[in-house]
Amino acid sequence: MTILCLILAAAAPVSDLKATARDGQVFLTWKEAETTVDVYLASEPIADLTKATRIGHHLEPHSARDWWEDPASFKKGEPHGKPVGFRIQDGGERLDPSGGLFVHTVRKAGKLFFALTSAEDARVIASTSVVAAPGAIRPIWQRDGQPPAPGVGKGKPLWLSLHAKGGVVANSEYLLFGDETMGWREGLPFKFSVSVQNGEVVVRPTDRVWIGRPHNEAGDAGTPAIWTFWFGYNSNIFDRKLMASGTPVNYTERRNLWILDWVRRYYQPDPNRWYCSGSSMGGCGTVSFGWQHPELFAACHAHVPIVSYTYLGKGSATRLEPSCWTGHIAPDLKTSDGVPLLDRMNATKFVAETGNDLPFLFMIHGRQDGSIPWENNPSFYRALSAAPGLRGLLGQRDSFHERQGCPC
Repeated sequence: MTILCLILAAAAPVSDLKATARDGQVFLTWKEAETTVDVYLASEPIADLTKATRIGHHLEPHSARDWWEDPASFKKGEPHGKPVGFRIQDGGERLDPSGGLFVHTVRKAGKLFFALTSAEDARVIASTSVVAAPGAIRPIWQRDGQPPAPGVGKGKPLWLSLHAKGGVVANSEYLLFGDETMGWREGLPFKFSVSVQNGEVVVRPTDRVWIGRPHNEAGDAGTPAIWTFWFGYNSNIFDRKLMASGTPVNYTERRNLWILDWVRRYYQPDPNRWYCSGSSMGGCGTVSFGWQHPELFAACHAHVPIVSYTYLGKGSATRLEPSCWTGHIAPDLKTSDGVPLLDRMNATKFVAETGNDLPFLFMIHGRQDGSIPWENNPSFYRALSAAPGLRGLLGQRDSFHERQGCPC
């Protein structure tokens, strides 16, 4: 009797892995099944993962999909849009959204070896190599046609506009894949807008960041593209169970500083006429980021901001809990800079201790605001009045926005 054995080989979870080096970064692309992967790097072929460095983790299936183009990324209950892939070359074709993508920022020149592993069992499922060198990374133009020429904003004032919570900058002109300092993992994509209009260079970054899971602990969110109050978030935000062992890091501020430095070099605005403005959460960022960078900004306009994150009144510090910690923020919980988080986000303390000549500040609050607690404001205004050498002027008035309890 003859027995026929038929062996079917399982389809490879990853295929056609390619590495392309340009502008100080390596772009890894691949075809895949429904696969979650980690990415490893070494200076020689990777046979032993203990001799390689893990540079990417928790890359969800179909990481080449441009989640910025999906309404469901930003609004709970919103139906998903048609999948589209990232555009990773100026004005180029989009990637296949069913494939994978990871971007590594090069730190050392030479031949680099990469391996993709299955996140389930740490098994190497694909590998490749490329010769690359460090360089100035640059954003990728997302519109059709050519990007604006260098120097198009030369000598013009710059406005940094920060959006409110729940917002996102639609139709952004630029996409950048950040390095390991700009997010919970290397290669996170973020978009921003720069336009020259009415004689000004207008910069609109976005506060959003992708964490690869629904952010259900933020009761008013529940989406995988979270808000960060223009500060940052926990280094282990990707896994709720690990956040207690993580650290609050000012990732969003770092992104903003990178954007502004690139705009300074490329668009060449007048460095003496930089301004920052925002409303609600954007106003919070105007105070915690813009106003606290007097070396950058000449003036700031903050509309109904949180000036200090405390548990007074309705507790403005609760805004930081979902993204930075696992609950009540203790006074000694420190950021990656070694400063207590609540001190770093306390503008009253900043005013009392700074010796700098701070930017001109125009600010609006409402005593009956239904969203922003009033309790922190009087001490902030008193600190401004008492601080010597400040050139900030303040305006306060109740407005229809606050009387209606507009959400932060």
